[in-house]
Amino acid sequence: MGSVLVACVPRDIECLLVVRGSPASEIKLQRVRSRVEFALGRQLSAKQVRVTATPSFGDIVRARLVVEVDAGAVPRWAHRAFRHVFAMDYERHAFDAWEMVRISYFADRARIRDRRAAVRSQFDQFVERLTSTGKDRVYLFGTGPSLEAAAVQSFDDGYVVVCNTIVRDKALWAHLRPSFIAAGDAIYHFGHTEHARAFRRDLRSRLLESNGQTMFVYPEMFDAVVRREIGDLASQLAPFPFGTHDDITRSLVGGGTLPASSNVLNILLLPLACTLAQRVQLWGFDGRSPTDKLFWSNSSKHAYPEFMPALVEEHPAFYETLVPKGRETEYVNMVHGDELERKLSAAEQRGFEFRMMHASWTETLNRRFCGIPAHEDGQR
Repeated sequence: MGSVLVACVPRDIECLLVVRGSPASEIKLQRVRSRVEFALGRQLSAKQVRVTATPSFGDIVRARLVVEVDAGAVPRWAHRAFRHVFAMDYERHAFDAWEMVRISYFADRARIRDRRAAVRSQFDQFVERLTSTGKDRVYLFGTGPSLEAAAVQSFDDGYVVVCNTIVRDKALWAHLRPSFIAAGDAIYHFGHTEHARAFRRDLRSRLLESNGQTMFVYPEMFDAVVRREIGDLASQLAPFPFGTHDDITRSLVGGGTLPASSNVLNILLLPLACTLAQRVQLWGFDGRSPTDKLFWSNSSKHAYPEFMPALVEEHPAFYETLVPKGRETEYVNMVHGDELERKLSAAEQRGFEFRMMHASWTETLNRRFCGIPAHEDGQR
């Protein structure tokens, strides 16, 4: 009902920034505004932006974007009723980065959907050509410390799928010659920070070096950001929408969708692998050791540690919520614990095979290195 109502009302407010009280923190207000401009891909003039602590119903309806700068500043009913209301309080909202990118998708959604059929056809043809080689296995690569050792191994007997900040290492990329690279994090890969920008710069370089032999697969919600910076490589871009399922074995060919899950392994890497072959071997998924900080350690050659402090500063609520002090393993246990075990076990019952190629601190994966049945306790 809200969307129909909005469609009938003239939109004479480009962006309504809603603060909790007056005076608002000018620094916070400007930081949120700059994030909105990043999401839109353009600067907003003073006439296009209105700041208020008391938004009326008419203000909310007439605005093209309503951005909540301080949590609780926009009535709950407005968040529920309208798609153009976004929560951007980075101090209190853990997923402010996803809200920022959601603005970019909201602003460009018609063109993104119009491209969907062409993108699917392009992906399907790429997979058909690739699998015509008849290889029987897929190698999946994470970015854990063990990734460095992959440089002395050969993986030519399988399809290679890599992820995330592996793009920093030009030499390893050339050695692995991946068919696919996947990434799916709003903060680390598609955001406004120097970390995300560095990733996209290196990604662009690696895709160019691949001469069309590598496709970049990512959630469709990030497509507007990607197209702005890598749009000239359209034949190598494969954005996918999320589905309502959580089946990692459902093929992405023929109009497939991504599992409704979290973490790049569950959302992108395993579905890609299961689309290509039934034998899946994993390298670089070291898991979280007892001495790791934040989520887990990455290979120093395949990450941007120099930009990590800025990430924590820009998105404090995200880290405080997902890796809270004293309970840092909760997120890892959630995405790589029982949920991952259930998905892998279900796939194995359908004939898929998953094998870790080295020890891992992630018990679910380490079982598949040691050959320990799922009902037994695996120890590293």
